[in-house]
Amino acid sequence: FRASFFQTHADDHPLVAHFCGDDPSTVGRACRMAADLGADAVDLNLGCPQRVAFAGHYGSYLLGDDDRQTVVAIVKAMRAAAPPDVAVCAKVRLLDAPEHTRKLVEDLRDAGAQVVAIHGRKRATWHKK
Repeated sequence: FRASFFQTHADDHPLVAHFCGDDPSTVGRACRMAADLGADAVDLNLGCPQRVAFAGHYGSYLLGDDDRQTVVAIVKAMRAAAPPDVAVCAKVRLLDAPEHTRKLVEDLRDAGAQVVAIHGRKRATWHKK
């Protein structure tokens, strides 16, 4: 299934595999599979503001203080699973204060992210009814 679903061409480089999730082990295994299939980089999407991301507990809904350890663990798992020549990246949104965004980026860097892209909008906040 993976081989037929994840197809590339020799000219598809650099190739970045983009993931979402809230389980470090699962995301780490996905990164290893993507690297084995030729990805040059793996990217964690911490920017998705969609309602489905809220319901699934991923994307920008992992940017709260209560999920920081989970996010750090995910990036550490990505770095541990990906070969050294595969870049680990993350996409985030702005937090409520610039110093909070800076701290998040530093935490991601310290966990093993080599590239952090910051989407210039704040994260969405869906509330359960």
